[in-house]
Amino acid sequence: MTKFIGGPAHGTYLDLRHAPLFLRVVIDRQEIDALDLPDDAPTARERIVVYRRVGEPGHGIVCTRGKHGGGRPLIMAEYRFYGLQPHDHQARQRLDWEAWCAGQQLFFNGPRPAPLPGQRNLF
Repeated sequence: MTKFIGGPAHGTYLDLRHAPLFLRVVIDRQEIDALDLPDDAPTARERIVVYRRVGEPGHGIVCTRGKHGGGRPLIMAEYRFYGLQPHDHQARQRLDWEAWCAGQQLFFNGPRPAPLPGQRNLF
């Protein structure tokens, strides 16, 4: 299960198939869902908020019993409300969303300035 902390989805748990670094959560009235699959798209009436994954996701298997028993993958992750929300059009359009995510990842993982002599790198 995936847990959400902060923001409008605080305290919500969802069963997701993927755990990307940035995740769009959609809200329609009182219904909360996440756009975790690559082809997921919001509807016009859904409000979109972005969450960022905390740490690495865990993986497991949900076992089912009965006539058609078996198992399916389970993602275990925790997401925190992200303070730098994209503009609505950036979260709605797939290519804009992918570009926004890439920009955020570059901000966090991009090249860092070298420390000055005698100082340690704080990044």
